[in-house]
Amino acid sequence: MSRRERVSDQIQETRGKLYSDQNALCWWCHLPMAFNDFELAHRVPQRRWCLDRWGAAAVQHPRNLVATHSGYCNARAQLDPESAEAEVHMQSIRKEIRFGKTTVVEG
Repeated sequence: MSRRERVSDQIQETRGKLYSDQNALCWWCHLPMAFNDFELAHRVPQRRWCLDRWGAAAVQHPRNLVATHSGYCNARAQLDPESAEAEVHMQSIRKEIRFGKTTVVEG
């Protein structure tokens, strides 16, 4: 299995887990979502400086992802990356990664 296939499988597994964990409800509006019609929203965005600051493993971590409807709900799920809330969120993810308590989605 190639790296690309492995990453794709990990992403699909994460999508399925988040969808199931959220009971097929949008994280933001709590309305039902179809499995083939939702997006993974990053709570802290994938901007270059966010990746440099917290690392790709933390930004791509499943705890930094939520299942949402596209558009408005996806945008509303995002934290201000300069906020204290984002800092606490990302530091807890980095701590979890450091102590090996999670599986990280590569990508």
